Amino acid sequence: MDFWTDEAFAEISFLKNLLSPLRMDQGTRGPPHELGLRQFSSPSEKMLAAVLLVPLGLSPLTMSRHEYFISEMATATTPPALGAAAALLEARGEHILDPLPEASMHPLVIPLTRSASTGAVTGLLRWPGADGALGRELPLVRTCSDADKAHQLTWLAPNPAQWVRRENELAAAAAEDGSEEAVEEAAALAALASAVGLAPASSGKQTGKGPAARVILKVGPFMGEYETLAHGHLEAGSTEAALITCERNSGLFPAWGRPLAFHSRVLAQMGRDEEARDVARQALALPLWTLGDSVAEICEIAQQTTDELFETLTLKANGKLTAAELRQQNGMEKRTPQVMSHLSPPLKSPLIVFAAATFVRPRLMRHSQLFSVPHRSSSAQLYEQEIAKESASYTMDLVVARPEEKEWSHVRSLVADLYQAAEMDAVAALITNVKQEEGDK
Repeated sequence: MDFWTDEAFAEISFLKNLLSPLRMDQGTRGPPHELGLRQFSSPSEKMLAAVLLVPLGLSPLTMSRHEYFISEMATATTPPALGAAAALLEARGEHILDPLPEASMHPLVIPLTRSASTGAVTGLLRWPGADGALGRELPLVRTCSDADKAHQLTWLAPNPAQWVRRENELAAAAAEDGSEEAVEEAAALAALASAVGLAPASSGKQTGKGPAARVILKVGPFMGEYETLAHGHLEAGSTEAALITCERNSGLFPAWGRPLAFHSRVLAQMGRDEEARDVARQALALPLWTLGDSVAEICEIAQQTTDELFETLTLKANGKLTAAELRQQNGMEKRTPQVMSHLSPPLKSPLIVFAAATFVRPRLMRHSQLFSVPHRSSSAQLYEQEIAKESASYTMDLVVARPEEKEWSHVRSLVADLYQAAEMDAVAALITNVKQEEGDK
């Protein structure tokens, strides 16, 4: 019997009667009765039994404070399955946080939970320029706890619902080995996903694929799964397939430096140093907190020093062009509003976005590659807003480039002022709304 088929669910009434004594034996909480699961031979039969026996402890949480904060403070739309994601994170030992962030947190993250072991915060990313009224999604992200990735974010999913679906798919794949612990976890996740109306997980028999491929095929693209596939191609000796996978990953996530950083490492491992250098420089040209890797090591692949990177970021944070950019423009400032407006419409094709991120000047792509710039009658005003928006982004980069010297609390006020100057009031308000220290109350 395959757990995920309609025929399996048709037998639920029969199994409920069969398992009634076990339900009475186990009570309302606790894991499925061990003797009960042992009565079933196949992993799929054990899974169905576990679903019927699983306690109601893992159910979506009520997130009224977060919903209010997202709507009123972040002027965005609460993503589906937020309560389910929070429940799963809490079940894994994380603590629910108040949506009002601490000043030391990433300025664009709405906190959700904190890991008791690492201190990493999982939350929602409020992209500058995203408009909740237009259905823009709030990606689920996690702060990096590694010292060499200080102040950076790890992309987890495009939204909480997709993350729950991914975890459900991976749990179902793990349960196919028949271990009771894996079956119990998969059953709990299946029940949680069902409670918020998410599609059930697939089975290996249906897809004939491994867990990473199953997630991509049945749920959607994820950076981690593409990296897993690339590693698998490398281990099998298929370097061309690995590079194609890396390029696909970068094309699907053009605003994030992590896929490019991973791609540069793969190229460097192959001894293709010039290509690795160019890809690493593309990664460093995107918001540095999206790198998901050691800044120093990616700088080494890019054949530049961290001091050179910091100097470049300082110039751009001050609204200036680098010496190389000035040489390209014969020593003159040519960042006209007309040039910037050509990049302002959203680029819908991932392939076009990747090509633009590769060949168009990175400082213009930083904000315009995903979100359109509101039309302004005054070209001078548009020019000033673009410069302010870029300065805010590069100011945040400085914190990532020198984590031993800088904290988010040091630049939060300045970044908010810059977004205010860019007429991005919602983003500025989100950055300004933080918990007050005891001494400030």
